[in-house]
Amino acid sequence: MKTSTSILTWLRRREGQSADLITDLSQLESFVAEDDVVVLGLFKDVDKGVVKVFYDVAADVADLPFVVTGSKEIFSKYNITDESVVLLRKSKIAEQFEITSQTIKEDVIHFIRMYEMSLVTEYNGKTSGKILNSLLQNHMVLFIDKTEKGFRQIYRTFKSTAKQFRGVVLFVLIDTGEPRNGRIMEYFHVRREDAPLVRMVNLTDSFQYQLPSDQLDAQTLTDFCQSYLQGKAKPKLQSEPIPDGWDKQPVKELVGMNFERVAFNPDKNVLVLFYAPWCPESRMLFILWEELAEHYSDSGDVVVSRIDITANDVHIRMTDRYPTIKLFPAVYDERVVSYSGQKKLEPIVEFVSVERVRAQKDKAKEEVERKKYLDQQKSIAKEEL
Repeated sequence: MKTSTSILTWLRRREGQSADLITDLSQLESFVAEDDVVVLGLFKDVDKGVVKVFYDVAADVADLPFVVTGSKEIFSKYNITDESVVLLRKSKIAEQFEITSQTIKEDVIHFIRMYEMSLVTEYNGKTSGKILNSLLQNHMVLFIDKTEKGFRQIYRTFKSTAKQFRGVVLFVLIDTGEPRNGRIMEYFHVRREDAPLVRMVNLTDSFQYQLPSDQLDAQTLTDFCQSYLQGKAKPKLQSEPIPDGWDKQPVKELVGMNFERVAFNPDKNVLVLFYAPWCPESRMLFILWEELAEHYSDSGDVVVSRIDITANDVHIRMTDRYPTIKLFPAVYDERVVSYSGQKKLEPIVEFVSVERVRAQKDKAKEEVERKKYLDQQKSIAKEEL
């Protein structure tokens, strides 16, 4: 997501020089002192040849400073002989990428986006956009109060583990003692008193995997990371207690513990509102949901329900922003149908009507297939006898 500053930079680089020319070491050092990360291009010819790829990259990546040089003094300082793109962090080389005649712009952009952040990136207003838009979708997150006594040791261990998974997993720190982090902690269902703890998160499916130990030593963190990458870790599913009389009201109140049992009932078409209690858009739909429940009060096969998705985890892929509306049709195959129409009574009723008819036809086919399967199993059992 581009800020207004980066948009202006992008426009300026498109119209004129996309990278600043550096001719000596002192000029570079003063430039590097101004930013956390600087992209340095080292080329023997800064006017033509492979340097053009670097200029094209600089024109596109507007949120980072780019400098280019052909200075032998700078080549020598960093002990580099080949033409390269270097990420400098506090004047030191963080990563290096050699440029050849085969290199294309996308290769360099991928390199920069993969390594532009520190081994451990602290979540804050400045870094949140980069974290959420990172090419790395697997994030290991340390929740910890930076003022607590054992912080330094835990942080060093976390950082040393990050080195092993550089370019595969993004390591993120969230300071639980920072009041401005309240919303992100709410998203992860983490309370301040729960810290320190470590979670693995995949941004493509929003599943969370909690470290199954209160030990935060290097071996435990490494084993957990490897277990996740190998697909052996189990998602952490959180749930509020099942409310008393949850199914007695017109709108059924779902939580993590009863969600699948209700939503995937093959005899019911279950309409679910996934909401966030702090979201005004979500709260505005509560009255509509009562109206829908009243509309289907005499229906035997439609259930109108809602679930606070910030307090309850569900084992389905959630990629839409809240509030989200989904229908779970009365079929055996655990189908989920997202609703993207107007949030009004008549369009939603029409949507449910269409899916009910479709579900009836599909379930009839399923019943035939299930009967065939059961008959086959009975025949096999008889033959074995």
